[in-house]
Amino acid sequence: MANAYSADFVLMHNDQPTATDPSNSLFWNLAFMFSDFSVDINHLKRVGLKQVSIRYVETLDFTNNVTVNQHEHALVTVDRDCRIQLWDQYGDDAEQQAVSDNIRVIILCQQFGICQPAL
Repeated sequence: MANAYSADFVLMHNDQPTATDPSNSLFWNLAFMFSDFSVDINHLKRVGLKQVSIRYVETLDFTNNVTVNQHEHALVTVDRDCRIQLWDQYGDDAEQQAVSDNIRVIILCQQFGICQPAL
């Protein structure tokens, strides 16, 4: 999966750059360590020479039996080698925060024994 991203890949969430680096295989190893996910695309349209618009629901099933649905819309731009250069997504900040909060709960429990009820 890491080969699908250009070296200058940028992920934006609601006009804010994130620190996400999916071009690094460590990102995917960690992502699949804590969750499984599926994407239900409900709209896909080419909007430019190297750009598509995608609306989708991403369902994340975490190892602590928590499921989070994220409703997102992304404008995706690829480079001349068809690698993803920009993933500019818009979505609910509360849904995004629920993912981050739950990952924190899992890490605290697995790594430090500080186990809290699932969010």
